[in-house]
Amino acid sequence: MLSRPYVRDYRNFDNIPRQKGNVIFIANHNSLLDSFLLTPHLILRTGKIVYILGDKKVWRSNLFYRFITRMMCNAILMDRDKPSDMARALVECARRLKKGGILLIFPEGTRGLPNNIAQFKSGIYAIAFRAQSSIVPIYLGNVPLLSYKGKRFPGLFRAWFKLSINVGSEIGYAEYSSYKGMRSQFCQYLREKVSRLHC
Repeated sequence: MLSRPYVRDYRNFDNIPRQKGNVIFIANHNSLLDSFLLTPHLILRTGKIVYILGDKKVWRSNLFYRFITRMMCNAILMDRDKPSDMARALVECARRLKKGGILLIFPEGTRGLPNNIAQFKSGIYAIAFRAQSSIVPIYLGNVPLLSYKGKRFPGLFRAWFKLSINVGSEIGYAEYSSYKGMRSQFCQYLREKVSRLHC
């Protein structure tokens, strides 16, 4: 498993629902490897297929990503420069969730700056309310030691046993349904849920 040489601290993994579909996992995003650090754990813990919402330009950018996509990840890809394609991808995410799938999404929309969680994009609102999914926040700690935007892999060895994964409590639809019609407030609510897991 890719995370073994890097992750020192696994926290609250019992918060990952077992054998339960229609769950969205959301996490902060710094590294090109964030998906690969999380996906194996989610597959093993949930026993479900995990879909990842991703950018076509990144996921088709090189042979490594294409290989990993085929071997490990079920990526739902979108072209962020085309609103119609983004809308298609969001509808597809909700469809997979309603069928009992699991979705991993990085709501910042792109890799952010080290130790800073950017504002969440509205796609998470569209998906969550369309599928009425449960949401589980996750914080990836010290990941910029491994990789961050502008530096692909500056710390493949420096980051060994220095990363952490902290899983928050599941947020049911009934808990967040009051945010219906309040897109920006909902995104800020989820951003704060992820931020509070920083330790």
